Amino acid sequence: MLFSINLKAQLPDGSIGPDWVATDIDGVEHHLYDYLDEGKVVIIDFFTTWCAPCWEYHNNGTLDEMWELYGPDGTNEVMIFQIEQDNETGMEELLGGAGSQGNWIEGVPFPTINDAPNPNNPPYGTICADLYEITYIPTIYIICPSRICNEDHWEDDYMNAAELYAFMGDCPQATEQIDVALLNYEGAVSYCDGQLNSAGVVIQNLSLQGNLTQATVNAILDGNVIATVAYSGDLPLYALETVLFESITNLPDTASLTFQIVVEGDTYLENNEIEVDVTQTAIEAPLTFTIEVQPDNYPTEVSFELLDENGNLLYEIAEGSLTTSDLHTFEITIDEPACITWNIHDVFGDGICCDYGDGYLRLINTETSEEILYVNGEYGSGITELFAALNPGVGISESIDAHNIQVYPNPAKDLVYITSDIKIQHIELLSQDGRIAKEFNANSVAVNLNISDVAPGVYYLKIVSSNHVTAKKLVIE
Repeated sequence: MLFSINLKAQLPDGSIGPDWVATDIDGVEHHLYDYLDEGKVVIIDFFTTWCAPCWEYHNNGTLDEMWELYGPDGTNEVMIFQIEQDNETGMEELLGGAGSQGNWIEGVPFPTINDAPNPNNPPYGTICADLYEITYIPTIYIICPSRICNEDHWEDDYMNAAELYAFMGDCPQATEQIDVALLNYEGAVSYCDGQLNSAGVVIQNLSLQGNLTQATVNAILDGNVIATVAYSGDLPLYALETVLFESITNLPDTASLTFQIVVEGDTYLENNEIEVDVTQTAIEAPLTFTIEVQPDNYPTEVSFELLDENGNLLYEIAEGSLTTSDLHTFEITIDEPACITWNIHDVFGDGICCDYGDGYLRLINTETSEEILYVNGEYGSGITELFAALNPGVGISESIDAHNIQVYPNPAKDLVYITSDIKIQHIELLSQDGRIAKEFNANSVAVNLNISDVAPGVYYLKIVSSNHVTAKKLVIE
């Protein structure tokens, strides 16, 4: 028996475990990836104090035995956390009061973290649990030094300490002096005018010899190298980084691309290539379509813009332009073949829905009256961007991607958290004059940024997610 607590999808086995920084109940700060970089396996027990199955697992002694044998006072191969994810829980409940199953701290040798509320997922969301998309409790995750995350599934009965340790042995291990893996593709799968923009591949350093500082990443079509990125950096063992191709040009209507990483001295080549199928999209011009916007009771919060593939503004409804909650209709004609980006904004960050009126946004082919895109007003907080490629004679293709990018806290001081529905690849912190104050590489739907060394002021976060680029204002105190 487990408790269901929301309707999200559980983080699947084999996923990259999102990074987090959290402070335990003793005031000690922990950074997940720091432990993984030390070569440790991290085990996380997500629980709530009122959950009877959680209490049963807590008392079965598995994690206590793992800590004793393999924790810091044992072989030092494992780090363990228990993370309480009810955002209303305090020390009283952790100590056994107010409806708690018992004292969750007494005799526990590993750190306890009382998960912080997630301000962008009210009323019940908490930061670490949301990163790992927890749908039931207890949930036990085993995270390998390679960042690969797997669950100890309750359907098969939870593993005992011996079984957990044996399972840890299947973690991907660095075995070669020089070995760099190309893990997956994080980019667009459609393109216009034979040009694929913002293609990204995730690389991982598996070299025992030391940090990866130089590599070549190739894009190959029909056996010929058609684009190359020279990587230079300082990538530690097991660390990940996304390598971006600014553009890959002269592609045919469809293409099967091979991405390849080449490192001098690499002795294990089986993990050096991946294949990706991509397709060209375009429109038959002219094409006229109608935009319908049904705001909620706060219409002035809504704005949107349509851009072509070069970022040129095709149409815009500025913030404050919609002054009534009536249905608003706009018409636009595309005269030249193009890929269209539709950016939808809600300045307050609550979408156009729910308790404030049922809103929606719709694109319609004016000539045929065909609905080619419908967006329910529950598109989430912050800025939502919808990216769509227009196909010949059909309107918007099925490669429509909606995602919510959230930045909090804002204003921020030392740390800022960024979450998205799709993986974030790269982030630039820009000053108001456009200069890059700091850059971050990522490969996660959730990123923690340390901005403690950045001077106070107003900045913009340029957030790259596959072929999408979003700008967010950030105030640093």
